[in-house]
Amino acid sequence: MINRVYSELNEPDKSDVLKLIQNLKDREKSSLWIIRYLTAILLLRKELRKPFRYCTKNEMGELLAWMKSKGYKKSTHEKFRVILKSFYKIVYGNSEYYPEAVKWFSVNVSRETCETDKRIIYFLIRKLVRMFMRKSMYGS
Repeated sequence: MINRVYSELNEPDKSDVLKLIQNLKDREKSSLWIIRYLTAILLLRKELRKPFRYCTKNEMGELLAWMKSKGYKKSTHEKFRVILKSFYKIVYGNSEYYPEAVKWFSVNVSRETCETDKRIIYFLIRKLVRMFMRKSMYGS
């Protein structure tokens, strides 16, 4: 599994994910838990257009909207959110605080705030506008 970090990620994500792995090992997390983290992080990274460390609150909102559009179960959403928030706290918050990009959303899907719903609507509207623009550019 660690080979996927080297083959699928570029810097700075590669060193950030390796820092996460080392932290999990230092805290004696099980191999299964580490694999769960890596699987989720690699999947989420594929959806982002830039390295994790440069993502904003809006981009995290878009990522959550993407997850919602996939139709995952509530438990899957919550696991992904826990992993995402933990990753940011460990790697970018020195295990002390949640950085701005992730501190605004809850790990509990049932406690979604209006702010998250607004971000999802914003994301969907942007996608529709892009689709409309592409169609009008190509005359379809």
